[in-house]
Amino acid sequence: MVALYKDIAKTAENVLRDDYDFSRKLKIKTKASNGVSFTTEGDMASNKAILAKLSGSFTHQSSGVIFKKLQVTTHGRLVTEAEMPNVFTKGLKLTTKVEDGSLAKNANAKRVGVFGWEYQQSNYSVNGSIDLGASTVHKAAVYSFDNVLVGAQAAFNYNKSAVVDHNVALSYRGNDFTASLQTKKKFNALSGSFHHHLSHDTVYSALFNYDLKSGQNTLSVGGRYNADKLTTYAGKVESDGHVSLALVQKIRPFLSLTTSAHVDVKNFDGDAHKFGIGLTLGRYTDQLSDGQPDPTMSETDRYDSMLLTIAQSQRGIEPLLDTVFSFLRRKTDFFTGAEPKVIEDTILKSVRKQSALAEKDQFHKKQQEAEKRKKEEARKKAELEKKQKKEEAANIPPPSPRFEEITDDDDEPKPKETATETVTEKAEGEGEDNGPPPVGNGGQTDKYVWTQTLQEAQVNFSVPDGTKSRQVDVDIRAGKLKVGLRGGETFVDGPLYNKVKVDDSFWTLEDGNRVCIYLQKDNQMEWWKTIIQGDVEIDTQKVQPENSKLDDLDRDTRQTVEKMMFDQRQKAMGLPTSDDMQKQEIMQKFMAQHPEMDFSKAKIN
Repeated sequence: MVALYKDIAKTAENVLRDDYDFSRKLKIKTKASNGVSFTTEGDMASNKAILAKLSGSFTHQSSGVIFKKLQVTTHGRLVTEAEMPNVFTKGLKLTTKVEDGSLAKNANAKRVGVFGWEYQQSNYSVNGSIDLGASTVHKAAVYSFDNVLVGAQAAFNYNKSAVVDHNVALSYRGNDFTASLQTKKKFNALSGSFHHHLSHDTVYSALFNYDLKSGQNTLSVGGRYNADKLTTYAGKVESDGHVSLALVQKIRPFLSLTTSAHVDVKNFDGDAHKFGIGLTLGRYTDQLSDGQPDPTMSETDRYDSMLLTIAQSQRGIEPLLDTVFSFLRRKTDFFTGAEPKVIEDTILKSVRKQSALAEKDQFHKKQQEAEKRKKEEARKKAELEKKQKKEEAANIPPPSPRFEEITDDDDEPKPKETATETVTEKAEGEGEDNGPPPVGNGGQTDKYVWTQTLQEAQVNFSVPDGTKSRQVDVDIRAGKLKVGLRGGETFVDGPLYNKVKVDDSFWTLEDGNRVCIYLQKDNQMEWWKTIIQGDVEIDTQKVQPENSKLDDLDRDTRQTVEKMMFDQRQKAMGLPTSDDMQKQEIMQKFMAQHPEMDFSKAKIN
């Protein structure tokens, strides 16, 4: 995702700002079992003014709203910050910040009401907000050209009917560094930033500001070094002669100490020197009221609420994994303390462990739902039989099983062609031009079943039960599709009927026995006759312009597609299809009704 305009120089600013606190501070963090986080904080500034804050944050699961801050302070201010990610479409986020100072002793305390939106994509980002307190509308946009970001920002005051600010920015990102240049104060000032990852545990940044009118400039250079998993050192030097140092020491898993010092080297006798100390207590595991971990929760369950919040902010599995491995790279010696082979083996061991647990969970889940599935299958079978009876009433029924007595003189009697077979074949031949529309506007081959809409096609492949994603081999290209199992059977490998949008096409593994391919058509005003060129084609004159994705089909049509998938899977395993099973059931009933007949030498066709 492309960064927002306000975040272009954020990494450098964080290095030079975080970890430095020159007050006396005590902070206590707790998290309840339902995922609500509480922070109690007390500050005493250098002028001995005391400020206390009580904050809370949580995610409302049903609506997806993330309340980042619900805070009340001893200065009489109430603060609310919330956001709702992925509203209407992926990448769109709504934000709000409301701050009320009506309880403050200062009657002129500023009130804040900011409502905004942010939309981030792979090659651009746009955002806007309206600040009711300042009567100002803000807008910004950033566009990405490979490693280069170009952005612009403007602010309009609707009370004054004037543009109160407008600026531009340029940024370049390399493999291990980022540099940016921005204008400020309506092109009256310049700001430059530089951020460099020297190694996995060391970074440094620089910020430069220059006022074009006054000619004044400032420069700040600083860095951060993670000595080990428990200790972090930070330092910075400013052009006005101020030097700051900070130490963050993790004393216990839930206790960390931060000390900061600020020295004016140009005026040692002055009173600009500062010293700060902060103590943070926070247990990120869920606790009971007595402070002990909840014994009813597993070791991993206790972190679910925290990890869920991270996962929601990352918007995807791959970004979440990047965040985890980035943490291991920056805060531990995971990538430097062992050989690459050992690292890979460690990761694979964890993946295999969780995969085995997932299989076990899936097995237990299937056992628990076995009775439910049986009832559902019985219902579907009854509905299918009802539908088949309706079709048989409108058409000539299929041929009944024939019984022939095999004698010692004639071990292989020749089957006689019946009138029913002749009429059925004739009826099938005559119905080629007037048959029903293709199921789901798609078709079936011996390898797959497919459906389609004007915009996309869905292809379903049956695979052995218990198949894992890592065993599936899928290659989707603009004009070609390959699907198979690694080291096993290749289902299809050939040219598509027409081109697809590769970036919008994907595949999933459903229920461990079905590979679903979703192909986004390049030409979204066209019905396909088949998926792979050369396979059986359908008559596109008979398609029905309606939803044809498996999840969107009506119940009867979906049951038909599922029946086709079931029959295809049964054939692949050499087992009877649903029609064969129905005939066998009829035969069993017939034999039960006629116990006087001997079927031991009967040949059933």
